[in-house]
Amino acid sequence: MLPGRCPGGLPRPGAHPAAAHLHTLLVSNHELTSRKSQAVEIDDEDALDPQWLSFSTTSKPNKTAIKDALKAGQLICGAQLLSRRSWRIC
Repeated sequence: MLPGRCPGGLPRPGAHPAAAHLHTLLVSNHELTSRKSQAVEIDDEDALDPQWLSFSTTSKPNKTAIKDALKAGQLICGAQLLSRRSWRIC
């Protein structure tokens, strides 16, 4: 890990002026870091002028169907079922 960096690679608050928007909570041997971000929320897509729209035709794997088939024992080329663990800090 680089000096002045959090485990996730984010700058530690105070390590650099650009990191001023970060907040850190230290609890025993844990460090919880947050950062601010911006996102665009579309309230009414139909109200947008066409200049703000993009068009595309795509296909993507149906992961739900693939997962069900793999769990049932079906072999699917190009797909595998992984077991993972997720953590949540409350």
